Amino acid sequence: MYLRPDNRVAVWWNNSGTQEIISNTAVADNAWRHIAVTYNGSDVTLYIDGVIDNTASLVPPTADSNTLSIGARFEDESNVIEHWKGELDEIRMWNIPLSTDQIRFIMNQELENNSDLVNGTIIPYTVSKNEIASLDWDELNAYYSMNSFIGTALNDESVNEGYGRMANENFFELKSQTAPLPYESNGNGTWEDQSSWENGSKQFTPGSYRNIDGATVKIDWNIVRSNHDLDILNTDVALLGLMSQSGQINVDNDHGLTITHYLELDGIIDLKGESQLIQTEDSDLVATSAGHLERDQQGTADKFNYNYWTSPVSRISNTNNNDGFSIAGVLKDGTYVNNPRDLNFTNYNTRDGAAGTASTAATISSRWLYKYGNQTGGQYSNWQLVDQNTNLSPGEGWTMKGTGAGGTADEQNYVFVGKPNNGDIDLPINNGNDYLVGNPYPSALDAHEFINDNPNIDGTVYFWEHWGGGNSHQLQQYQGGYAMYNLSGGLGNATYGTSHPSINQGGIATKEPGRFIPVAQGFFVSGISDGTVKFRNDQRQFVKESSGNSIFVAAPGSNANSNPYSGYNTQGDMRPKFRFGFDSPSVIHRQLLLTIDPNASSAFDRGFDGYQYDTQTDDMSFKIGSKSLNIQGIDQISQSTILPLNVKIGTTGVITIKIDELENVDPNQGIYLKDGLNNTYHDLRASDYTSPQLWAGNYNDRFFIVFDDPTTLSNDDVVLNEDDLIIYTPQGMHSLNIKKGVEMTIDSITLTNMLGQQVKTWTVSDQNGIITVPTDQIASGNYIVSMVTNYGAQSRKVIIQ
Repeated sequence: MYLRPDNRVAVWWNNSGTQEIISNTAVADNAWRHIAVTYNGSDVTLYIDGVIDNTASLVPPTADSNTLSIGARFEDESNVIEHWKGELDEIRMWNIPLSTDQIRFIMNQELENNSDLVNGTIIPYTVSKNEIASLDWDELNAYYSMNSFIGTALNDESVNEGYGRMANENFFELKSQTAPLPYESNGNGTWEDQSSWENGSKQFTPGSYRNIDGATVKIDWNIVRSNHDLDILNTDVALLGLMSQSGQINVDNDHGLTITHYLELDGIIDLKGESQLIQTEDSDLVATSAGHLERDQQGTADKFNYNYWTSPVSRISNTNNNDGFSIAGVLKDGTYVNNPRDLNFTNYNTRDGAAGTASTAATISSRWLYKYGNQTGGQYSNWQLVDQNTNLSPGEGWTMKGTGAGGTADEQNYVFVGKPNNGDIDLPINNGNDYLVGNPYPSALDAHEFINDNPNIDGTVYFWEHWGGGNSHQLQQYQGGYAMYNLSGGLGNATYGTSHPSINQGGIATKEPGRFIPVAQGFFVSGISDGTVKFRNDQRQFVKESSGNSIFVAAPGSNANSNPYSGYNTQGDMRPKFRFGFDSPSVIHRQLLLTIDPNASSAFDRGFDGYQYDTQTDDMSFKIGSKSLNIQGIDQISQSTILPLNVKIGTTGVITIKIDELENVDPNQGIYLKDGLNNTYHDLRASDYTSPQLWAGNYNDRFFIVFDDPTTLSNDDVVLNEDDLIIYTPQGMHSLNIKKGVEMTIDSITLTNMLGQQVKTWTVSDQNGIITVPTDQIASGNYIVSMVTNYGAQSRKVIIQ
């Protein structure tokens, strides 16, 4: 191995001619670079700083007894030529090819023998994610750490003890170590400034970008030991290991700090603004860490309105992680951002909080501090009163009203101070119970991963939005509801048309929850079986609220229309989505979401269908059997798709049903509102549907969303593919008509009610024209029509009047 005149690294050997691989990257002078070469018997891989730079297929080298030389080319004792003009450190020769992850794990640390196993000298062997844990020490054929020598002999710390002998001391110089093994802070300053690091003039700064093989690559596997005050100003930083032994690391300007393996926190990490700390799957926080983390979050300033909270930190403990918290112990007044102060709390009888001043910290009313910990769902009496000193488990949520520093449109800043939560967090959940939980980490939480990891909940998360109530603490005066999110997407809460500044004209909620749940956001989950609510590091992502993908519900500053930016690389959601709106006599607007997803079906699907978690005086929902849904996912829509609606009004009047928004929907797709009482169809694409005068009450089998107007069908209206079919009910006739493709044959038709009971089966003998089956003896209601065809089983949902 040698460095060519053009500063590219070359490796060669002789066998059937010269076998050679040359790096695509020219390495600059005066900076430490880590070079590694692996060979698996046929393929050579050349790494620079842990990044694959080049690969080649080469014939294996021929074994010989030539002398290994380091720092020069050894011809014989009197002929040592081509001396290396630079510094060398940590020369390791292995009997096996290391993986990319193994090379990166030991790039910034020396090696030691740990009971005949290889261990790094910085990251403990017992760390949860240790890519070299299985490496035997005798796999090291030679190891020159450059740390010890006797006279002119350099120690080989491998089992082979192949001591190196200095051939000509005039060409060598002993120097103090300047390679980053690991990176060490040098003084207070900015992270990106080389002078902040020991020997920084000879090193790239940790977590910085390199140009390797023509690409700009961020090095996310450096190891850092810090004992100074450092400001991360202009970049997101990801590290394999961080030992913050003293001093304060300030993560400014909404940046992310990611630790993939090991965090020792005896200093302070201050996450300013929307900055976040992310520890990835199996990344350890040292339990004996005695330092702390600070993180701001904003809630409503209105003293009459609730937020649902949880804490991203636990109490500071040098023995345990995820040790729980009290509200007063971790939540501070952030009125003055750079001077967090202990909050004041009233007694139970004092209803109002108070804004902070220059001399006095803000005050919270303890009267409104409640949790809902694995209690029977939907029972107001099951709210559990807590106070500021109650011990809460990591992941548990609580309710709290604002300080009174402003109104509905204003926000109050708080600062969480404590030991960051990390790793597995579990809370018990039972079938039929609800739990007010929350994102327990100082980073965003991926709702998709959370839902998929938690089969014991119904697959939807519910966020309280308190938008008004006439400046009253009276329950009857509250105006609010639950926004929701599941795998089908996000949906804002029901609203009054123009009663909240964060609600668009027309009544559509702008704070529609996104995929990523913000830091400290509380939310409800509902149990469908006994088990646990699981929070895991693999659910964590760096996504900022300003991206619009992570909205702190009920915080006035969280606005989905902010400038887009996200640290999480997501593909756009291209699924068709239909957002249907309902306007009531009491000026309530409810939106429903229909998402077309091949993983869903026409039946109830956990994670794709979301229950109506709150019911307004006037309301609308999708209906599947006895279930009322605000979000429904189905696998496809066709001319025979029928979506029943539940409609409830508390005051006699007219209702409006309309399309609020369409996303990725074919512009030629028909969308209709069917009035089952009158057997009429209204084209929602043409105009909103306005009902006749309706009496107060429930209308559960009258209104339907359909995607075709069968009253306009004739035998020749629709041209079908050979494997397609449609089912419709001709106006004024008690029958089901089935129009099919020419090549399709239908052997049998079965009608099943929504309880799963088979009602009627017909055998089809005549395959010509439109197949008609009588329904005059069938009770009105929703049914599934199942058909056995030469193209496989087919099913459609129908309504029989």
